[in-house]
Amino acid sequence: MSGGGQDPRELIARFGQKMVDRLRDSRLAAAVPDSPPADPELAVLDREIGELIAVLEAETRAAETGRLATLAESGPRKAEALARVEERLAGLPGLQDQLAQHEPLRARLDQLRATAARNAAMLSAAAESARLISDEIQRIRDRHSTAGLYGRDGQTRERDEGPGKDRIDRAL
Repeated sequence: MSGGGQDPRELIARFGQKMVDRLRDSRLAAAVPDSPPADPELAVLDREIGELIAVLEAETRAAETGRLATLAESGPRKAEALARVEERLAGLPGLQDQLAQHEPLRARLDQLRATAARNAAMLSAAAESARLISDEIQRIRDRHSTAGLYGRDGQTRERDEGPGKDRIDRAL
């Protein structure tokens, strides 16, 4: 238990509900159902989808703002929320028929798809940025390395003092 003895799932559920409330006022308001389904099983599914959407949105914002620690922490929360949704979906017989009759839940699933796509795109962009930064750091290290300047006997080797050296140093 964390957060002063509170169940982490309860904290995530409350956080998810806050995010859903915020989404109602945002540009995505049309996709968020105003009221949960009457069927208790569908109401739980609706809430769990909302929690997963909230986790994905938070992770996307963390990636957008470069908060890597938050991004790393969101992985387990996202996996837990996704597992709950998948488990709930697997346990609902006749789900397709129920979805056909419940427009707000279909809209919620569409919102989940869109949020997951944005999340995947942002995480992909963040990973590519991290790779490019890593490559650049390695290139700078290699450029300023003493590797190849000294022989096995410790004596200085001849350096290439061509025009490329000045250009590289000015590029930094």
